[in-house]
Amino acid sequence: MSGDDITNSVYPYKKILPKSLKNDIVNYFMASSYRPKSLILAPRANKKYSTIISTRHVSLIEGWISHDTASQLSQQKSVRPSFSWNLLYRATEDGFNAVDFHRKCDNKGACVVIVKIKDSDKIVGGYNPVGWMLPNGYTATDKSFLFYFDNSTSKISRILPDCSVSAIFQNSSYGPTFGYPDLFISSNCNQTNSSDCNCNHYYEKNFSVTDFFVEDYEVFQIISKN
Repeated sequence: MSGDDITNSVYPYKKILPKSLKNDIVNYFMASSYRPKSLILAPRANKKYSTIISTRHVSLIEGWISHDTASQLSQQKSVRPSFSWNLLYRATEDGFNAVDFHRKCDNKGACVVIVKIKDSDKIVGGYNPVGWMLPNGYTATDKSFLFYFDNSTSKISRILPDCSVSAIFQNSSYGPTFGYPDLFISSNCNQTNSSDCNCNHYYEKNFSVTDFFVEDYEVFQIISKN
């Protein structure tokens, strides 16, 4: 660091820099062998964004929520999100037990669930427009859907019109569950392979992934910006 660097990059911030850090900078400039004493913490990871899906996937899911078929063709590029995605829950940070999921996600309104299947490139999930809540039982909606991604494929499976009364299954002992179940995430799903995404009951029969362990899953609260 040169004297010009200190003048241009350090001096303007002298009023907000801790005294110990300013002393470290000056001492290091005077003697390059000087070992700084200040503790500099690494930037905190931003929990706002998904660690499982990309912005391209976000654009697809938002298009499916809005029934915007044109956006389904935008798989090669991402667009500015039209919804706010507020991270409620990440299993690897908040716990894989169903209690952890419900503690973070109940009574939060519309949500997107994103599930990374262990030892594969497969991602499954779903859009729940009514949210998670008690008591146990089915919650009706005609706007929910499930989805599937891998390295080369993107698929959607919407709730069947005649089955909308059974679109979302609420149960305090389970993770997020849609339909019969057509998507079921078990409690402690990282330790047992009893989770399924088998669109063969109340949702369109577009894909099936069964008996898997979960590497991680996330739940985002979805709020329209319009």
